[in-house]
Amino acid sequence: MTEKKRMRWTGADLFLILLAVLSLIGFLLRFWGMQSRGEGDLRDYAVTVEWKNVDARTAQSLLEGDLLYTASGEMFGEVIALESVPTEVEVRQNGMILRVESPTRQDVRIGIAVRGREADGQILKNGRDALMIGQALTLYSATAEITARISLIDPKVPV
Repeated sequence: MTEKKRMRWTGADLFLILLAVLSLIGFLLRFWGMQSRGEGDLRDYAVTVEWKNVDARTAQSLLEGDLLYTASGEMFGEVIALESVPTEVEVRQNGMILRVESPTRQDVRIGIAVRGREADGQILKNGRDALMIGQALTLYSATAEITARISLIDPKVPV
C-alpha cells in the first residue's frame, strides 16, 4: 500500500518563497526605473578640466573637435575649447625663490561638451556616471592621454 505523504510547509520554506518573490519584484522595479530614465532627457553640459604641467608638444596635439574617451572606450565628450598658458615654476637662485614661466611645460584648460542629465543635484554623464568638481579624470584622444581635474560644470555649452 502506498500512501501519499502530505507536504508540510515550514516557516523556512515560506520565508524563502517570500524572499524570492520580493527579490523578483525589486529586480523588475529597478529594471523598469532604469528604462524610464532613457536618453530622451539628456542634454549638453560644458565641463572644464585643468590639465597641468604638460609638455608643450603634447598640449598642442589636442585640437578643438577631438573626441575624448574613457579607459573603457566609452565616449566622454568633444573638445570645444582650449586655452594654454606656460606653467609657472619656482627657481632658487642666490637664496631667493623666483617664479618663472617654463618654456617647455604648459597648463591647459579644456572645455568639453558632455551629454548628461541632472539628478539629485548632480550631473550624470550619459545618465549614469556622476561628474563632480575636483574629480580626477583620465581621458584619451587620438593623440594624447589626459589626466586632469574637473574645475567647472556649466549647463550652457558655448558655441
